[in-house]
Amino acid sequence: MNVDRPRARIETLMRYRHLLFVPLLAALAPMLLGSARPAEAAGHVGAGRAQSGAIALDPSLGVTYLAQPVFSTVLVLASRNSALLGVLKVPPSPAGLAVDSRLHLLYVSSDSAGVITVFNEKTLRVAKTLPIGGRPSGLSLMNKGRDLLVTDSASGTIQEVPVGSKGGPPIQLLNVGPGADAGAMLAPAAAPTARRILVWGRGFAPGEAVEVYWGLKPLVRTAADQAGMVMTHFIVPPRAPLGRQLIVLIGRHTTHSESTLLTVIKTPPPPKRVPVKPVAPKPLLQRLLTPKLILVVPTAIAVGPLKKLAGPKSSLGISAFELEAAVALVCLVLIMRMRRRRRKKAATVDGSPRGRGKSGPPRALKGAA
Repeated sequence: MNVDRPRARIETLMRYRHLLFVPLLAALAPMLLGSARPAEAAGHVGAGRAQSGAIALDPSLGVTYLAQPVFSTVLVLASRNSALLGVLKVPPSPAGLAVDSRLHLLYVSSDSAGVITVFNEKTLRVAKTLPIGGRPSGLSLMNKGRDLLVTDSASGTIQEVPVGSKGGPPIQLLNVGPGADAGAMLAPAAAPTARRILVWGRGFAPGEAVEVYWGLKPLVRTAADQAGMVMTHFIVPPRAPLGRQLIVLIGRHTTHSESTLLTVIKTPPPPKRVPVKPVAPKPLLQRLLTPKLILVVPTAIAVGPLKKLAGPKSSLGISAFELEAAVALVCLVLIMRMRRRRRKKAATVDGSPRGRGKSGPPRALKGAA
């Protein structure tokens, strides 16, 4: 029974091989109806890119999914009569498809957008979005749909993404080497809400209009320079959830896109105001017992060894109280010396300590005969 199942699938595909013309008609319809965009009509879109992409089957519902990388859609076809049941709009460049027949979920990886979109097969509506970044391409479910294997075409890694009820961060299983394709860059890579972010991307057509998306919500519109590079700013939405958020740059004409992840963090609390306490003057005794005094040696009076200390501040290991006591002692000695000199001078003028000047002989005048 297990051996015949792959053979039956191949026979079913061969029976409905005319489905290969559906993508061709979908590509030609806009141009035949006159609604083709200028860049697409000029050959910018589809040059070197296949119209039909990955294909996936869900035998339980009898549907076939066919990815359309150029138009960023996934066709939902009936496996029995190839009737078109619906068209799923997905982020740019759907590259991989995986079907969970037990839970009826469809996983679509968008290579350029760096996101995996999960659809409910019964309602054909988006169930959730997994912004994993990079360039996810191939998809494969394992462990009864609880884990999803994702290959990255740029970094060359294989990741295991938990998609069950518990969830969890991606786990890298294998790394075969990085590719040459670079995505968009942010500065800074982590920021709180209402923060201004710089985003940079390349690979667009010269002068092409480029839109910056926050997931699937447009933020700003800009234009590429002559080298096909884009550099612009955007503001993190005020109510953005914390964690990694997908940022996508999409060209309006070439549909070229670059993606990256922005980590939204909590807004840091404002700095606390430290109350400024008035500086109380130090007590007199503390000021007198200051351990060191800083003296400036004037250049005008610097003599001898003081010339080396002239100008800069010199610290002396003497307290203010000791200095004041020394100055007071020096002043006292000088006062005592001055009083002693005055007394000695007065005794010399009078001739005796008791006043002998009037009873003594008269002084001879200079120049008298």
